Amino acid sequence: MSEETERINLDPDGDGFVLRRGSKLLANLTADDVLALAQAAPGFRQAIMSRFHKNAVFATPVARSQADWDALDERVLMQFEFLPSGMAVYELTPENCKILSDRLRKLLAERPDAQLTRQ
Repeated sequence: MSEETERINLDPDGDGFVLRRGSKLLANLTADDVLALAQAAPGFRQAIMSRFHKNAVFATPVARSQADWDALDERVLMQFEFLPSGMAVYELTPENCKILSDRLRKLLAERPDAQLTRQ
């Protein structure tokens, strides 16, 4: 298998993680490094996709979602689950939840007839 086709893996290593391509060590990462990369990944994904298609929007289909108050009942936690695996949790203020809720109701009420097909 050539280096270009070997998968990149992120594996636990003590208190941190190691990033490898095949058997080649690429980097030692702390838990904070991994969290920072995870936070930045959606923006990188969008930038990469737009290189291939100028107006492309890369969206991840959501299999399930739920919302609940945080432990202090101050913010809403929205959880999205993806197939085959993966999950993301976002924190919203009550004000942002209201804006989102109003916008979703409006979108659903004004939904146009589907003219395009999913590719």
